[in-house]
Amino acid sequence: MMTSASPGQPSLYMHNRTYFRIAEKKHSVLHASDLIDHKNVLTAMHLVKENSSDREGDPSSEHDHPLLPVDYKTIAKLESDYADLGFDWNGNILPKIHTLIRELMVGMTRAYPQMGDSSIGRALYGVDIMFEITGDAKLSLDSARNECVIEPKLTEVSFCPANNAICDAYERDDALYKNYISDVFSCLFLDKPNKETVKKLL
Repeated sequence: MMTSASPGQPSLYMHNRTYFRIAEKKHSVLHASDLIDHKNVLTAMHLVKENSSDREGDPSSEHDHPLLPVDYKTIAKLESDYADLGFDWNGNILPKIHTLIRELMVGMTRAYPQMGDSSIGRALYGVDIMFEITGDAKLSLDSARNECVIEPKLTEVSFCPANNAICDAYERDDALYKNYISDVFSCLFLDKPNKETVKKLL
């Protein structure tokens, strides 16, 4: 969420809810057959209805487990699965994502200074990020410092993302996602960010 686009000095906030895209099975881009298997598509989990039988156009697939609009349970699973690589969401992954977004938005306002011409302009962006295991994972595992070798990589930025899909997810998990639209509106137009769900980045 951007409340000011002053060149090089934007006023920037980030909502702390995260949505994950997860493939249904392990695959490798080195295998051509894996690239055409629809189950390898990174499914937007918050768009999938619980117990849905129609995911990614596959009416034959069966899903008898709850499909959460995510985040905390998914984060806990990632931290467990990649603990040996130093994956710590709050400790080293989220701070890297914050840095990435800061650098992106600062660069964007410098490249397009006209964005800051309006004193009442506001913007809401969605950011798609993938994780890459970088460096020598085994070396990191053997290292006394056990440095995290998982790096966030920016893949896409969308202006005014699909809030209707987010709200649909909120309806299915009100305790986790309630008041999302209120959070966004309060931050962008009332200058009253919810400190429990919105972090000031710049």
